[in-house]
Amino acid sequence: MNPSLADIEITDLLPHQGPMVLIDALVDHDDSRTVCQVEITPRSRFVEPGMGVPNWVGIEYIAQTIAAHSGSEAMLRGDPVSVGFLLGTRALNFATEYFTVGQRLRVEVTNEWNNEHLGSFRGLIFDEATGEELVAGRITVFNPEDAEEFLRGA
Repeated sequence: MNPSLADIEITDLLPHQGPMVLIDALVDHDDSRTVCQVEITPRSRFVEPGMGVPNWVGIEYIAQTIAAHSGSEAMLRGDPVSVGFLLGTRALNFATEYFTVGQRLRVEVTNEWNNEHLGSFRGLIFDEATGEELVAGRITVFNPEDAEEFLRGA
């Protein structure tokens, strides 16, 4: 990992705030790949008592890891972190219904292609203890030049 990112808090890389920050730490980053970590606890957002966190939340774990990738790249350039939007998923496969309390997840994203505002990432979620692949798919994202203007429809 780039030494200038080694001591960065995940919240410094994301446009998300407070309880909507669902990933815990940046583990590794280079210009094409980013790895983050998520620990499932009884206090995890969206946890269902006795079940865990539903697998569909994995889409957001991947999306926030993509945001950490973009935030890391922006920080290395000296630019501010910007807001992006998840446009869709493709070929998304789940090998589990729930992420269980006590489980530590490794979330990996690889930039497959991008242009000025659109990008496609391969996202994978693994159980860190067993190495089992739990979620795999592609996520398409949009990063407008001015997110506020975009949201206003201007």
